[in-house]
Amino acid sequence: MADLITAITIETLKAIVDERDLRYTQLAEAKEKAIGAALAAAEKAVQVAEVNSEKWRANANEWRLAMDDREALFVKKETFEGMLAGLTKDIRELKERMDVSQGRGQGYEKIWGWIVAAAGSGGVLAYLGTKLAQ
Repeated sequence: MADLITAITIETLKAIVDERDLRYTQLAEAKEKAIGAALAAAEKAVQVAEVNSEKWRANANEWRLAMDDREALFVKKETFEGMLAGLTKDIRELKERMDVSQGRGQGYEKIWGWIVAAAGSGGVLAYLGTKLAQ
């Protein structure tokens, strides 16, 4: 009977070991399959990220060039300061001309006023002279 227990035990142990060996093999294969799927997904994500990164760089370069083109149209500070000084001088000269013109205009108006007053006074004196002479 000891031989039977020993035989059953050895065969039972061998069956248990074979079953566990199969389970471990299946588990290892499942892990390899899961790792492979994870690596494939990660690789695809990296590719998508690289494509998006290239698009972003292209857009950034395009934007940078557009800003450079726009800034090229801006007036430089030195140029603007020169233009501002010139315009300030022109405005000052125009103001002086306007002041002189207004002064002349007012002077002409006063002279014409005196001429009209003198003519009117002369006319009145002439009228009075003719009336007194009668």
